[in-house]
Amino acid sequence: MTLRAEHHAATGCILGEGPVWHDGALWLVDIERHTLNRLDADDHASFDAGQRIGFAAPTDAGDWIVGLQSGLARWSPGRGAPSIFLDPEPDKPTNRFNDAKADPAGRLYAGTLELACKEPLAALYRIDPGLKATVLLEPVTISNGLAWDATGNAMYYTDTPTQRITRFDWDPETGDIRNPTTVIRFDETQGSPDGMTIDRKGNLYTAMWGGAAVLVIDPTAGAILETIAVDAPHVTSCTFGGPDLATLFITTARAGLTREQLEAHPQSGDVFAAKLSGAEGLPVSPVRTAGVLP
Repeated sequence: MTLRAEHHAATGCILGEGPVWHDGALWLVDIERHTLNRLDADDHASFDAGQRIGFAAPTDAGDWIVGLQSGLARWSPGRGAPSIFLDPEPDKPTNRFNDAKADPAGRLYAGTLELACKEPLAALYRIDPGLKATVLLEPVTISNGLAWDATGNAMYYTDTPTQRITRFDWDPETGDIRNPTTVIRFDETQGSPDGMTIDRKGNLYTAMWGGAAVLVIDPTAGAILETIAVDAPHVTSCTFGGPDLATLFITTARAGLTREQLEAHPQSGDVFAAKLSGAEGLPVSPVRTAGVLP
């Protein structure tokens, strides 16, 4: 079954990523333009982080944790520059942070990549009390999609070049992961799995870089339930938003496209949206700051 996403907003991102529905608005980063962007009904605001920004995660203190080229930072957009508080990879200057989210308990999970995106020189971290960056997975090449199901016992993860989504048993008390199993493996003709979200029923939604689509997946059966076609070859991530969390917002990129592809898909880099019958997302979990962050 195929559904077509509609054009939602002309953001023109070079590398749009990390959409988050927060405080009544859609937020997303443009990694290569170094910006965090807010879209609401009346306004499109853009905030310059000063360097590549791989993700932005809201905190319970009202600001944001952002993953930059040089480390993790706290930031109140529009009130000065981000303040770096942790760099777990000081010996890897060609790495940067990529996708990240807070788990249902408010612990931040953040992954990195090497800029060439060809070698397994990166990792997935959990940020624990005392600013300890606990390595959960290494080596990885392009740390990407993260999702936790509503039952509180599973975490899903994507290292893009592996062409698969992996399920882990997740311990809500400690945040530890174990027992990796492959949910689904993608053929290269489908594109490569990028950012990811989940709905209340436990279905996964994974953006397919090079695949011009978001695929809806039943992780229990390892089956594709639906294809959401997007008029942009490089689909990067997705999240549920809107007042009822029933609209799937989809980010895309212009990076890596030929002149011919851009002419055929001029809305590449924009935000798309799709309404799915009976689907509802989960609210974003803010990063817990008490006892963890400065």
